[in-house]
Amino acid sequence: ESFRVTVPFLQFDVMQIVKTLEAKKLEKLLHEEFKDKRVKGEWFSLDNIDLERFDNYVLNYLREQKK
Repeated sequence: ESFRVTVPFLQFDVMQIVKTLEAKKLEKLLHEEFKDKRVKGEWFSLDNIDLERFDNYVLNYLREQKK
């Protein structure tokens, strides 16, 4: 599957792709969790601490989905 996005930056890095059957729910939760890091629309500016927080959040979410 493919999708299109408008990129407000000249350069950016995709740090992680998460596969889940609950993508919309997870996206909504992540938007809420990182709302203070939002730059524009779907885009966020995350530092290394935020990326670790992101990883932990997603791992915990995926573990809960398996229960």
